[in-house]
Amino acid sequence: MKISFARSRCECQARLVAKLDEQRHVLQAYAIDASGHQEPAPAHSIGAHRDRFDIGWLCSICGRNVLRSFNADALLWTEEAPSPASS
Repeated sequence: MKISFARSRCECQARLVAKLDEQRHVLQAYAIDASGHQEPAPAHSIGAHRDRFDIGWLCSICGRNVLRSFNADALLWTEEAPSPASS
């Protein structure tokens, strides 16, 4: 399966990351604070089928709802290595 990562910043300056599948749906998302501590951050894709789509995060650092737009053509796709449990 191919994956991509969408990255942005919250207003609190936490780094927001969403791991996307080939349909641009969020598989996993997290926020990273200034000290590098990573926490899960709920996120979802909006209009993933469109060339320009949005990702909405709930920043787990400050509690803000964050909406960012992305262009599908700008995503970099890589092949995800299979997990050891599935081999």
